[in-house]
Amino acid sequence: MNPYLKQCIEVIDHHITQIEPKMKWMWGEALFGYALLLLDEYLDETKYKSFIESYLDYYLEHPPVVDQSDKFAPILISFTYDRIYQTDRYDGLTQLGIDYIEHVKPVIDFLPNHLGHSGIGKLYPKSIWVDSIMMYGVFLSVYGHYKNNQKYQMMAFNTAVKFKEYLSKDGLWRHAYWVKYKRAYPKDIYWGRGNGWVVMALPMMLEHLEPVYHQSIKTMAIETVQAITPLQKNHLFSTILNQKSKPESSANFLIHGGILKTVRLGFLDEAYKVAALKGYETAIKTFIQIKAGKPYLTQVSNPTIPLPIFPRLGYLWVGSRDNWSYGLASLIFASMAYDQQIQM
Repeated sequence: MNPYLKQCIEVIDHHITQIEPKMKWMWGEALFGYALLLLDEYLDETKYKSFIESYLDYYLEHPPVVDQSDKFAPILISFTYDRIYQTDRYDGLTQLGIDYIEHVKPVIDFLPNHLGHSGIGKLYPKSIWVDSIMMYGVFLSVYGHYKNNQKYQMMAFNTAVKFKEYLSKDGLWRHAYWVKYKRAYPKDIYWGRGNGWVVMALPMMLEHLEPVYHQSIKTMAIETVQAITPLQKNHLFSTILNQKSKPESSANFLIHGGILKTVRLGFLDEAYKVAALKGYETAIKTFIQIKAGKPYLTQVSNPTIPLPIFPRLGYLWVGSRDNWSYGLASLIFASMAYDQQIQM
């Protein structure tokens, strides 16, 4: 095992001793649980199986409310567990998400309001957010692939296409699109983690979409990587990609890991590989720190929304903490992508 993947696992293993399996039914925990399952599958282990079972069993007993994209995301865990272990044990949880995406009222084209019909969704302008390309776009492709469901394959593809139409400008992606005002928002602020969602989600989707859909998604991935790559400084990306701001860990792992994954799949020129390998290594050395003898993933920015007033300050002042669930997921995704590259 390469030392960086080993270091990643040490961070994860310590973190799991500090938390209860009864995590929130929410997007960050969704990606963390999904990443744990993929890591077990990658290493041909069942190390995290019982942790995931405890999480899913809790929600079998306490069915969650799926009323927005962020609460749709956890069915990545239930569906992937059942796929890996060849059971239908958590099909009822997966169906909660399927029912939501099948019946939710769209706000533009066929796309749902990011905040759905949740409480906060009634207060914030009706909008789509770049986060959702990861929070439900990836699931649509995964479900479509393993269920041989052409409808979901098409939904995944169209989701990516429409998100690009509304959010992308010159290869970079804005955080949100406000439907009523017919504009992307914030206009010229390019959020690091948001663009990271795109760089990682597109190759995840390419892994599962049929070849007929590849060219358009490939083009999106290439354009995004070409636009993002020049914005790194000392091999790291900042909270706001195009403005002076601090480097942020989840954005770096998503971007560098996503580039490595796209190169491995053959959809991106090998020339990007060396820089992404160096970027990943720099991120590991920068953001994994030892505190009281234990390893932590540091500088994970807090959950971030495109504030209606002074949006730039919302990104700069949001704060950060160690071991946010989605930061750990980003670390796992990138560490697997790095390991696959150095073994080629």
